[in-house]
Amino acid sequence: MLAPGGQDAPAITTDGAGGAIVAWRDMRNYLPDLVDLLDVYSQRVTAAGTIAPGWPADGVPLCNAHRDQDGVAIASDGGRGCICGLARPTRLLREPALSRHLPPAGHGEWQHPTRLECGWNPGVHAIGQQWFAKVAADGSGGVYVVWEDARRDLSLDPTQSDIYAQHISAQGTVVDGWPVDGLAVCMAPGTRGKISLLPDGVGGVLVLWLDGRDLASTGADIYAQRLQGDGSLSPGWNADGMPVSRAPGNQQTAPNSTVAPDGAGGFLVAWDDTRGRRSTSTRSG
Repeated sequence: MLAPGGQDAPAITTDGAGGAIVAWRDMRNYLPDLVDLLDVYSQRVTAAGTIAPGWPADGVPLCNAHRDQDGVAIASDGGRGCICGLARPTRLLREPALSRHLPPAGHGEWQHPTRLECGWNPGVHAIGQQWFAKVAADGSGGVYVVWEDARRDLSLDPTQSDIYAQHISAQGTVVDGWPVDGLAVCMAPGTRGKISLLPDGVGGVLVLWLDGRDLASTGADIYAQRLQGDGSLSPGWNADGMPVSRAPGNQQTAPNSTVAPDGAGGFLVAWDDTRGRRSTSTRSG
């Protein structure tokens, strides 16, 4: 890839055929003193290390709309394509999370270049900032999109941020039973972020995040929530999530943590922890 400008912040997923699909933040259209020309591009590479047929040498634009695009995440669609999530990190108060589906040939399959995860039409998405979208495949060609959301705090530097999720079908529509503006995963007091996602293998998804509800007393903690495909909580899981660790000192999630299935329907989580400056793990589920 030899496009002008800088390229960074790559994200990668399998193409289901031994190769990979990569998405990245792209500055080929950047001009000095302008802040609205960061785009997101993607490329499919075969198992042989060559660019897949039909994909341009310098990548496919996932979104090159006006204003910055950033925070790219990517997940396999279960075939040989992918679904990407991204965000527009501007200081405006009505900024949606976005997504796009790319089939194996690399041409946008959904009707519009981008689809709003937090409301599908301009003017109806939730007020406030939505950013740092993460995506995970649902095992049926669709995807879960989870993001940080400040619709309850309209200041430019929100001190209250929540986590919302949306379930998108393989056809690019909101799955029945899911609110058009997203499902609230956690609305506890305080801020939260650094989201990680893991499909649970039965059509649902585990959401892991860094939580600040007890920041003044125990520091930053790790919480998790498990969502079923219809938008309900998995049995035994509480609203606003369950604590993975509330130990004194700060616990760190992505990129300083990892989560994996335990083979028995639960999950193993490991993270950086300041209580003893060592790696700590626990099991949930």
